[in-house]
Order: sequence, then C-alpha cells, then structure tokens
Amino acid sequence: MFFPSRRRRRNPLLKPLLQNCRQGKYAEAERDYRIIEAYPRVPEAYTNLGLCYFLQKKYREAADTFQRGLKLQPDMANAWLFLGISLFDLNEPARAVVPLRRYTSSRRDDAEGHYYLGISLLGLENFGDAVRELLEARRIDPRNTDTLYHLAQCYLHLAQAKRADVKSLRTAFERTAGEIAAIDPASVRLRQL
Repeated sequence: MFFPSRRRRRNPLLKPLLQNCRQGKYAEAERDYRIIEAYPRVPEAYTNLGLCYFLQKKYREAADTFQRGLKLQPDMANAWLFLGISLFDLNEPARAVVPLRRYTSSRRDDAEGHYYLGISLLGLENFGDAVRELLEARRIDPRNTDTLYHLAQCYLHLAQAKRADVKSLRTAFERTAGEIAAIDPASVRLRQL
C-alpha cells in the first residue's frame, strides 16, 4: 500500500481505510476509499484504491484510478507499475508499455517491471525489445521460470521470422530451456515449449 504523508495520515477519516488495507480486507478498503470524493487531492488515496481494485482483479477500475492519482502526483513509481500491469491484464499491451517504461526507468533493478514490459512488447510482436527487457528481468531474478519461458518464446519467434541468425537463436533457446529444466525439471512452462 502507498501511505499518505504524515500530515494527511493524521486525518481521522483515513485511519479505518489504512487499517483495512493493512489487514488485506480489500473490498472493505475499496468501500472506505470512497472518502476520496471528499478529499480529491490525496494522490495516495487514488493509488491505494487502485490497488484495492487490482487485488480484486477489477483491472479497468484499477487503471482508471491509478491514472487519476498519477495526474495529481506523477512521481509515484509503484502506481506506474500497477497501471501498466492492469493495462496488460486488460489485454492492452500497447497502452501498458508507456507506464511500464516509466516505471523501469526509475526502478531499474525491479525484475517484475522488466518482466511485464517484456511480455507487453512480446504481445506487440516487438521481439527484439522484448528480449532486452526479459534478459534484464532474468539478470535480476535468474530463477523465474515465467521470464525464461517468455524469453524462449521470443527466441522462437525471432527464429521463425528469420530476423536474426537462426543458429544463434536456437542455441539461446536451448540454453534458456535448459535453465528452466535446471530450476524446475517438472515445470509446466518447460512442457509448453
């Protein structure tokens, strides 16, 4: 959760909604966050409400709410991440790229941001850029089999399109599949390749 500044935290109306968020009661917190109608200039409230929507898989509401908070305070990095993931989950990878790029530019060592940016680019068939982002995610978190799976998918697409040296791509694909097997020999992702 993204908590308001000390000055805003003293507001007694914000206390119950922060408490519900900390306890994982997202539906209650969502209801409580309706208080932002009375306090429309609290960007963290929009971000927290967006996260409540996101955790309930209400991605359209989440995206709209994150955008409202970011208009008030554009430097909330985590809001950019969850906006991008929400848009990706809405099957809007083209719209997800901008917020995810914004997030990864400020949080360069966050594997999740690079992963979602990579799979968004993969969804747009921008395989070269997807490989770069997924390689960065792998550098940060080398044991994530989902990252490795999508990286292998990029290599396959590039080889099929013959956009690069097929032999090199095949070697990269086999190495990536081998990494998945070493991490989790029973991986569903390995069987999907």
